[in-house]
Amino acid sequence: MTSPRNCTPGRHRAGTLAALAALAALAALAASACSSGSSGSPSAGAPSGSAVAGLGAQHPATGTPVTLGYIYDGTSEALDQTDDLEAAQATVKYVNTYRNGLGGHPMSLDVCSTDATPTGGRDCVAQMVRDKVPLVLNTESAEGNVMWQQLINAGVPIWLELGGTEAVDASNIADMVQNPLMTGIGGPALAAGAAGVTTAAIAVIGVPAATAGFSTGVPLLYGAFHIKTVIVSIPPGTPDPSPQVVAALTHHPGQFMVLGDESLCDAVLKALQNAGYHGQIVALAGCISAGAAKELTNLNGVLEFTTETSDPASPELKVFNAVMDAYAPQSIDRLMAKNDYQMIVALSLATHGLDGAATKGNIQHAINTMPPKRMPLAPQITFQCHHQLSEYVPAACSVDVLKTVLDSDGTIASSTVVKNSILQVSGT
Repeated sequence: MTSPRNCTPGRHRAGTLAALAALAALAALAASACSSGSSGSPSAGAPSGSAVAGLGAQHPATGTPVTLGYIYDGTSEALDQTDDLEAAQATVKYVNTYRNGLGGHPMSLDVCSTDATPTGGRDCVAQMVRDKVPLVLNTESAEGNVMWQQLINAGVPIWLELGGTEAVDASNIADMVQNPLMTGIGGPALAAGAAGVTTAAIAVIGVPAATAGFSTGVPLLYGAFHIKTVIVSIPPGTPDPSPQVVAALTHHPGQFMVLGDESLCDAVLKALQNAGYHGQIVALAGCISAGAAKELTNLNGVLEFTTETSDPASPELKVFNAVMDAYAPQSIDRLMAKNDYQMIVALSLATHGLDGAATKGNIQHAINTMPPKRMPLAPQITFQCHHQLSEYVPAACSVDVLKTVLDSDGTIASSTVVKNSILQVSGT
């Protein structure tokens, strides 16, 4: 592996955090575009108090109930996060019955939709403050830049799955389960460095929410391995991105990465196939459609970086599926549901040591003093929320990532943990 040069985190933080916010917005856009868009009819669900096969022994929360804020972007022309809400509600039922809730307290959700507008985001902040919730949950939101600083200013702690901003990383009352820099840029940069790549091309869907920050964050992380980058912005709805892909290939990239929804991933991979590209290919996890997997011939060896396993043999995935079978609508999009499940189960784990009432201060103290725990849906990875793991992303509770190698049919050939390096605090 090419040795990364020494970087000064403080000097580059603004650019890195801008890239982080862009990746979070991209994740929301890609996940919603990959969704079926239909939440279907609710399943009957498990009877109250009854055991569900595959979920183990019950450990019900019996303390004083606590209501947490839950903000999501709802449904708009650009996205549909209905499945996110339904997954969150299903997971809360599971956690309350099987995992002792939030430090022994049964949880419920105070739900607010931003409708993917700044006004809606501000309204949700006002609702959370008015309702005096002790913590706000969110998987990813296009309105994070509007909401997080306002919530922090109001003293309302935030528990995020993704969605980092400068305000989040500067605050000691905001935590983020995943580290999107590792799944979006850091992991691929490490893979490129290990392969001796000197130039990498990155195709990204050409919308401001996705591309903002890439011009600084991407060169920074790839630059740690002396790798030049070519950003390929492809407008939404482009039927054939071959011209952009072929133009990028004139730079002779040793790695070609695609970050976008299913339509973009499928089209870029097809264009690379038609161009006879034989370098390293990286795709945003879950963005290759089942239909494309049957037709493409260049999936063997494609890399994905994620903190959520897709291995059907994984015991963690089997529990997740049992929870969705029992408590969620039958047609829920499980790719989207994974984020809410991971976020809420991780919160239950992080607050295991909660002492006393479920107040803002007690909850935050439990989170910030938690011991290392295994990541839900990725037990090979540990998470710990003490703001000391990463100089670049202080709010992140993890810095490791799963590197998945695909087989020729798009299924998983192998999955290994990539340990942190460029995102880790010196000496940890």
